[in-house]
Amino acid sequence: MGTRSPNQEDGETRVPRSGDVTLFAGAPARLEGRVRAWAAAGSVPEGAAIKEGEAYRVDSLFVKLFRDGKHRFFLRPSKARRAAHLHAKLSWVPVPAPLCLLDLRRALPSGVRGVLVTRFIDGQTLGEVRRNPDALLRLAELLARMHERGLHHGDLHPGNLIWDRERWWLLDLDGIRPPSHRLLGKRASLRQWGRLLLNLDREAALLLDPFHHYVSLRPSLGEAAPLWNELPRIADEVEARRKRRR
Repeated sequence: MGTRSPNQEDGETRVPRSGDVTLFAGAPARLEGRVRAWAAAGSVPEGAAIKEGEAYRVDSLFVKLFRDGKHRFFLRPSKARRAAHLHAKLSWVPVPAPLCLLDLRRALPSGVRGVLVTRFIDGQTLGEVRRNPDALLRLAELLARMHERGLHHGDLHPGNLIWDRERWWLLDLDGIRPPSHRLLGKRASLRQWGRLLLNLDREAALLLDPFHHYVSLRPSLGEAAPLWNELPRIADEVEARRKRRR
């Protein structure tokens, strides 16, 4: 008989239970057991895959699996814990509240080292409301509020922005840098808009009014017209950087 792995029992992966789960207010009953099973399986079989092996919808829940290495760097929180911390901390930005966090010291045989469960936000993506002027103006206001507080999202693609017909929700906080006490500078702000321009297939006319509205809310950036003229070049730089990373 072979030696059993410490994480296996009777042929099934067993998740360690040493204080690795945090349940937040509003968590459904028996969620912890389901989260442990999803981590062990490396997937959510009963869920609808948004991104196979990583993101799923299960009824009213959004489940994200994290695979950030086999071992934890003890001076750095895991991706799952950082995301949960941001979900809980950013009360002034519409983000879905965390319901359950599984944060392990080592990855399971499935490769999963963390699971974060939040409420699923039902709505439309940026691509689906790209021709809704009111929604785009509201997006400009959200970005201005974020940037004035030093909050930067490095992965602001259409799937990470959900419009529920009243407000925008910010999803997938992996790409967010922790907020600083300094407002976001001109170049970093323009890069965010350059990403939006790329994600809207360079249809600049869609962003003209929202961009001017954004600059009016952040007068320290200067005049809107010269900044607007810089956007195509900034978008080119962002696109070139994306290609280098592939």
